[in-house]
Amino acid sequence: MSAPERTLKGPEIEVAAKAARRRFTVDYKRTIVREADACKTSGAVGALLRREGLYSSHLTTWRAARERGELARPTPKKRGPVARVVDARDKRIAELERETTRMAHACRTRRSPDRSPKKPRGVTGDAAGFRALLMRTVTEVGPRLGIAPTCAALGVPRASYYRRRQPQGAPASRLRLLPVAQP
Repeated sequence: MSAPERTLKGPEIEVAAKAARRRFTVDYKRTIVREADACKTSGAVGALLRREGLYSSHLTTWRAARERGELARPTPKKRGPVARVVDARDKRIAELERETTRMAHACRTRRSPDRSPKKPRGVTGDAAGFRALLMRTVTEVGPRLGIAPTCAALGVPRASYYRRRQPQGAPASRLRLLPVAQP
């Protein structure tokens, strides 16, 4: 086939096989490390690596593995995460931590742990009377301890406290009306 005919047909596509990662056995690694250690002349290690088709990094890694004792065992170390043995005490600790977290959340939302509806406990009367009691408490204790910690301890939003302190006739906005100059 001539060159113009090949151009009209299109390029010939050659698919190369995907290279597989080489895996070396422990025995092979031990043999190569021993041979490299036995090399005495200059360039002998390089010739060994060329002959075997290896890189110098292979030799370095395998020597370090030998120093750690990994090449001494008959089978390689298993890969992956180490399986943990769960102790019954650890399970109990985790269970108690979950329970503590649930109880703390229930206290923060002012609900009892058994998920009863939100109601102020220990105070009789309607909700307005309870709010008034809370506001009186913040008003009395707040100047000594600070408004923010007192409101946080009682579970009262500070904005509610300050909103109730504002006189009823005061304007809600902060805009000031300026007098208009008359011509």
